[in-house]
Amino acid sequence: MSTVSRLVEPLGPLATAGRDVVVDFSGIDFFGTAGLTALADLQRRATAAGGSMRLSQLPAPVWRLLAITGMADRFDIVADGLDAPTPLRVSAAAAPTMPHPRKH
Repeated sequence: MSTVSRLVEPLGPLATAGRDVVVDFSGIDFFGTAGLTALADLQRRATAAGGSMRLSQLPAPVWRLLAITGMADRFDIVADGLDAPTPLRVSAAAAPTMPHPRKH
């Protein structure tokens, strides 16, 4: 099972159910473009179903990816995520991260 599918499987049903979901990124040290693409799709699904998706506790690598790709403005980013109406908090760290490729 890929890392992206480990992110999508628990969040997909919540997004399509129109839930207000807060994705907690604490503990994440790597998040690539495949994860970002999946997250954007989940956000579209949540919004279409009347819900929302907020990102919280973003570490520097995730901020950097959002900035480089120009997607920082696309997501609702909150400090702790507790301001969402009846938020459902989901940890992005539940999906194992893939090891960084080593440079030789």
